Amino acid sequence: MKKLWILAACLLLLTGCAQTAPQDTGWNLADTTPEAITTWPENEFTAQIPQPQAGTPDYVLDSTSNGHYAVFLRGISMEDSAAYVDLLKLQGYAEVAGEGNDVSVGTLLQKGQTCLSIAYTDGELGILITKK
Repeated sequence: MKKLWILAACLLLLTGCAQTAPQDTGWNLADTTPEAITTWPENEFTAQIPQPQAGTPDYVLDSTSNGHYAVFLRGISMEDSAAYVDLLKLQGYAEVAGEGNDVSVGTLLQKGQTCLSIAYTDGELGILITKK
């Protein structure tokens, strides 16, 4: 669970295109509680992206009233996570920023009014979906 919170923190660092005003520095998690899930959630946010074919849905952070929704999966390899990011790019998401090493990767993608902050490490994938 500790690794998942680290991924959540990484997602917060990547919320750059989610900013609506200069003073907006990202997503405040103070009012958000993790909700355990066993299936891929279906809502207006997840409808913007395909469901990853690898990994098991683990939990979500729901702040849809503030324009943010995050989905976390476990049991997914670095290679499968990288392939998922490549699929998103093929579907028209452009990479705005990215950083990675042998242990973890973070990338920021945007398509129209939808911004994706994706962080992954071996075994875990976090996807923050933000609608402007």
